[in-house]
Amino acid sequence: MNAVWAHITIWAFSAVVLTIIGYAIWGAEGGWAVLAVVLAVWLIWQFYYILKLVRWIESPKINKMPGSKSMLWAEVFSMLLEQAKSRKKRKQKLTSALQRFYRASEAMPNGMLILDKTGRISWMNGLAVEHLNLNPQSDMNGILRNVVRLPEFIEFLDKPLTNETHEIKIMLPKDGGISERTLNVTRTP
Repeated sequence: MNAVWAHITIWAFSAVVLTIIGYAIWGAEGGWAVLAVVLAVWLIWQFYYILKLVRWIESPKINKMPGSKSMLWAEVFSMLLEQAKSRKKRKQKLTSALQRFYRASEAMPNGMLILDKTGRISWMNGLAVEHLNLNPQSDMNGILRNVVRLPEFIEFLDKPLTNETHEIKIMLPKDGGISERTLNVTRTP
């Protein structure tokens, strides 16, 4: 933040000194003209760096962070670079944790579905696909009660949300015929 104040101080001091020189050489009108020119140059310079920043924000890449000869913009770009690196690290950690979760859930001896607040399937493991005869491509993001249209299962979904296990007998198509399965199902918030 000190670089910001240093930048502002240098420009303000330069503007005052040049305005006084302009006033001394050309009078009041000359002083105002010099001040206008100094402020116009400063404004154009700021717009130049704003455009560099906007271009970078449109396609942010850590290795393509804009550089600057201005203390102010060097500070801004430095802070943005640190934030971008921090976000990248957090994203890598979250991705790694999510991959570990997926591997662990596939190793679980139970089928598992994760639903969003509207009841849409946001994730399912392989055993859930097998137990409920789901299609991972077409049923993902589908509303569970519309995807699994078994009366026993819909009745289970309509019950109050508890951690209790319920036994459900369901009939599923299998190898051109019908297979009866007994599932122990639990819903957890």
